Amino acid sequence: MTQLTALTPVDREYIAELFESTVHTEEGMTDGIHSVQDKLGYIVLYLKYLQLDLEATRRENAIMRRILDQTTAEEE
Repeated sequence: MTQLTALTPVDREYIAELFESTVHTEEGMTDGIHSVQDKLGYIVLYLKYLQLDLEATRRENAIMRRILDQTTAEEE
């Protein structure tokens, strides 16, 4: 702190502006990081739903194939 008081008023004002700019930039980066984390969470959830849907589609496909095979076998 004693180093700051040794500076000229112009230099102190310049350092204060740099500090404010740094704080503002850090807040913006923090907001950006939170936004990316939220989007990644949404993507992970969406992928889980897609995986469940794929598994259900495969089960339905297997069931339909068995029904088709049974129907075809009965017709022959």
